[in-house]
Amino acid sequence: MKVNGRKLDGPREIIVPVIRDEKDGGTLFFIVNAVTDMEPFKKLCPFPIAPKIQLPGNRTKEDVEDPGYKAQVAQWWRSRAGWMFIESLRKTNIEWETFDINDPMKFPEAEEELRKSGLSDAELGRILAAIMDVNSLSESLVEEARQRFLTDQATQPKG
Repeated sequence: MKVNGRKLDGPREIIVPVIRDEKDGGTLFFIVNAVTDMEPFKKLCPFPIAPKIQLPGNRTKEDVEDPGYKAQVAQWWRSRAGWMFIESLRKTNIEWETFDINDPMKFPEAEEELRKSGLSDAELGRILAAIMDVNSLSESLVEEARQRFLTDQATQPKG
């Protein structure tokens, strides 16, 4: 597919440098990519199904107010965010040591492992901001793109 004659090269990518002294191996680069396919997560961790409650007339309805169901949904969203965190960092080739990458309930622990690895709060904050940035459109990014488009349109010959 092309957009205005230009082929897309893949998802957005942000490279986050974490500066270290040469004696410590030098600068580390975290490659952060947008997640483009949620299907692997949905297969690994299907959305919870609400329990049924019996209604008069032999009818049933999903009980979305059930406390156990609400807890499962909250855990599902935490797992989804954790999975997106891990998936966004996949190109960085992190060798996880303390959490199981195949256990959806453990996905939220990935951030904690990075924190304990020796990254400062500021460094981790920059990585988290990059993950949020590549996986969403902030108003500032949209405005920047709009201004570039308008500038390009104004500089093109009329006719």
